[in-house]
Amino acid sequence: MFSDTLAQSVIQHLRWIMQKDLLGQDIFLIGPPGPLRRSIAMQYLELTKREVEYIALSRDTTETDLKQRREIRAGTAYYVDQCAVRAATEGRILVLEGLEKAERNVLPVLNNLLENREMQLEDGRFLVSAERYDKLLKEHKKAELDTWKIVRVSEDFRVIALGLPVPRYLGNPLDPPLRSRFQARDVYYLPFKDHLAALYRAGPNVATERISQLLSFATTLCTQESSALGLPDFPVDSLSSAVKILDSIPMMSVEHLIHWLYPYEILLGKEGKTAVEDALKRFELRDSAKPLLPMRVTSVRRRENDQSFQADVTVHIAGKEVTFQVPAGTEPADLRSGPEDFIRTSSHEQLLAAVMLSHMVKDVCLIGEKGCGKTVVAKEFSAALGYHMESFMLYQDMTARDLLQQRYTLPNGDTSWRPSPLVTAALEGKLVVLDGIHRVNPGTLAVLQRLIHDREITLYDGTILLRQDRYEKLKEQLQLSDENLQQRSIFPIHPSFRIIALAEPPVVGSATQQWLIPELLTLFLFHYVKPLNKSEEMKVINEKVPNVPSAAVEQLLKLTHKLRETQDPRTDTSLEFRSFCSAGCQVNSFLSISQGFRLSTHPFLDGLSPVPGCALSLHKLAITLPCPLYLGTVNLNSRQAQSLASSLSTRQLLRICQRLSHYPDESLYHAINKACLSRFLPNLAASALHKNLLDCGIHASPADTGKNDEKDLSCEISSGILRIGGATIPVHNPSERMKVPDVLFYENTQHMMVMEDMLKDFLLGEHLLLVGNQGVGKNKIVDRFLHLLNRPREYLQLHRDTTVQSLTLQPSVRDGLIVYEDSPLVKAVKLGHILVIDEADKAPTNVTCILKTLVESGEMILSDGRRLIANPVNINGRKNVIVIHPDFRMIVLANRPGFPFLGNDFFGTLGDIFSCHAVDNPQPDSELAMLRQYGPEVPEPVLQKLVAAFGELRSLADQGIINYPYSTREVVNIVKHVQ
Repeated sequence: MFSDTLAQSVIQHLRWIMQKDLLGQDIFLIGPPGPLRRSIAMQYLELTKREVEYIALSRDTTETDLKQRREIRAGTAYYVDQCAVRAATEGRILVLEGLEKAERNVLPVLNNLLENREMQLEDGRFLVSAERYDKLLKEHKKAELDTWKIVRVSEDFRVIALGLPVPRYLGNPLDPPLRSRFQARDVYYLPFKDHLAALYRAGPNVATERISQLLSFATTLCTQESSALGLPDFPVDSLSSAVKILDSIPMMSVEHLIHWLYPYEILLGKEGKTAVEDALKRFELRDSAKPLLPMRVTSVRRRENDQSFQADVTVHIAGKEVTFQVPAGTEPADLRSGPEDFIRTSSHEQLLAAVMLSHMVKDVCLIGEKGCGKTVVAKEFSAALGYHMESFMLYQDMTARDLLQQRYTLPNGDTSWRPSPLVTAALEGKLVVLDGIHRVNPGTLAVLQRLIHDREITLYDGTILLRQDRYEKLKEQLQLSDENLQQRSIFPIHPSFRIIALAEPPVVGSATQQWLIPELLTLFLFHYVKPLNKSEEMKVINEKVPNVPSAAVEQLLKLTHKLRETQDPRTDTSLEFRSFCSAGCQVNSFLSISQGFRLSTHPFLDGLSPVPGCALSLHKLAITLPCPLYLGTVNLNSRQAQSLASSLSTRQLLRICQRLSHYPDESLYHAINKACLSRFLPNLAASALHKNLLDCGIHASPADTGKNDEKDLSCEISSGILRIGGATIPVHNPSERMKVPDVLFYENTQHMMVMEDMLKDFLLGEHLLLVGNQGVGKNKIVDRFLHLLNRPREYLQLHRDTTVQSLTLQPSVRDGLIVYEDSPLVKAVKLGHILVIDEADKAPTNVTCILKTLVESGEMILSDGRRLIANPVNINGRKNVIVIHPDFRMIVLANRPGFPFLGNDFFGTLGDIFSCHAVDNPQPDSELAMLRQYGPEVPEPVLQKLVAAFGELRSLADQGIINYPYSTREVVNIVKHVQ
């Protein structure tokens, strides 16, 4: 930590801390995000040779983390002192980082300890100040004080708190009684001159003028004026990383380095971008000619006979080959040993080279839309440098304990701590992939700051992990062996250990989804993973699915890229009403109409009649409403197109092409509508999709619709082979027949078509998602489908209170001990059964998102520490591994997204990792045939009237005139009653 070349400003801070220490006062260092405050506090402790107790506060910190925690040993409960008590009794310095992260009324438990050096402990002991204890010692013997459980607080005990100013930054404001007990000092960024000198030392080969421009730009973005424009602080402390990269590769584009430090293009709106670009121009940091970027990695060579875990990486930049050193994993490094299914495209080659450069100096975060290839790039990077990759799926309700260590009970009832995948990766030198960092609460992620900045961390059980060089230095100074240090719970972090975070872009202008806050900007170098361009996507599809018809691919990519490029706000078409109206009333509403919008053909206005004699102007429109209707705000704009485009991610395009290559006579129109669930799109989005399909020459030909009418959609089993329509599969021979569903099912054309579609996807190894209104027969279709296949099922019903833990484990008490039994998900994975997840839209999407790693990567970590793995080759001697059975499949059922259904948008969050099937009410003929079987004695005219009435009610629901979507379930119940 301590450097010989300390800046004058830092020396002034240290002098002030020393003065307060001599006065016996507690200290609060307050300032902008970054590691500076912590490093000053640690430098002071290193200078004065003081022992430290460190705790990173988070929203999950409780009183027990500060005072005493109860542990069970050999059936007896003991209180174990925590950081504040240990520091007070042993005379250490307590460092509390992130005061603004702790929930209100947690920290006041320290008030009396700070003020009077007194505290009542849960185990009955009472801490008193050194002066008071020494006075008592003159009057009583030490044995008496021990009997009274009075404990002396050392006179050397001090508290150093570190925090951000709130407001301006996110967090809880400090409680005034707590705040008044600290002496505060503003630790702002280093002064320009000091920082410049530090950057000159970091990059001796970089032109001083370049460094000066870079620092001036960064300082400008941290001013009050920039803050007033809504610009997040520039991560000034990360500038040294950029300068080190420039030092190794002097011709590198500085503008692109700034993008890596401060990804303003995905972070800011139009005004913010303009402000940043103006600042770049002012300091002459814009690329004048074509930017010089690393184009590709040409070679990776592991250093022979070298235990430093380094590799020489050569990249191609500006027509030259440049070599630099980066950390490497514990396995042999080989650029071509990545995933076999990785198709090298120029944009991914360029991204890989950029990530290699960032990896030289800092941890990396890849930001991109879902399905754009973030995980594939991370796998390729990991394999190229010989890393074991550890995937760690993050979710919204994750606590700081889930990130670092989890409490669990041993078989004999004792409590213990289980390290998370992140901690084991740090000890073993793996590459840990934090998938979904945008979902986690920023207050929880704060516990990782010290690990990422300094490669040091203190865990909940008191274990300390140190950077390798500091560990070796400690070993040398104390003349202790590894065993001695490990007995004291001090372990080295492997020098190879690195983190790659994966995230989706922040939603510009949204207060709730703006996860990329100034604190997070200091942790990583950021790389935006752009969607592949048309030619690259064509290359990926042709190499992965060689037999697909080229004309279909061309049309599919034309449509996808047309939707992805609809981002120009000038082409937005906005239709806005603001009122709640009753039937027949006339409304004067403002209507903003931009280019190319024809009111007469707009589906949202079907059935709304203009008032006679009213002239339609661009701004005002009078309409008569046929029924009570709440008219909110609807926009057919780039966001609609973007949501359609997200349904057609690269992952989904590969699925469509895979299907077309196996079933070339299928319609592309049908495949795209299925992937976008067009049946349940809002009218605006559905018409936009339809128009774009026609523009790209993709339409439902009469031949396609005719084919389904002529097709034999019956099902039969002969000689152990099941045939549904045109698809066949051998019937399964299960060991647990009692788990094969058996349900009353009357066949009809529409349901048989869905089942044929499901079987085709099933044969391609896909997991299925069935979406539809209530009562359309989703469960019946699935049960009938599994009955025909003779496949056992495990059933899991989700609800509002479903948690990640309950998805994977079910706690129960046996012989007085808490034991965790496998949930249906784990049973299905082990035994190769079909897992049916019902009501998937009722569970929070931040819980169901953990299914992503299971479906996509074939890996998942259970809440008891066990791991599911699809490929047995990846076991690598790991313990607690469950190999996923090759017959395991998931069938997920969900209601359609949007009003009147009140569930979460499961399809929007996870739709592109499943093969989606829209289940609708049967057509009138099919429904009539089915009702005849439910009511054989009901007169035909009655059945026909019912079918017609329900058809009309559904049509009204589709138009938005009535809210309730009437389904087959209701009409079947009426027929049963009449029968």
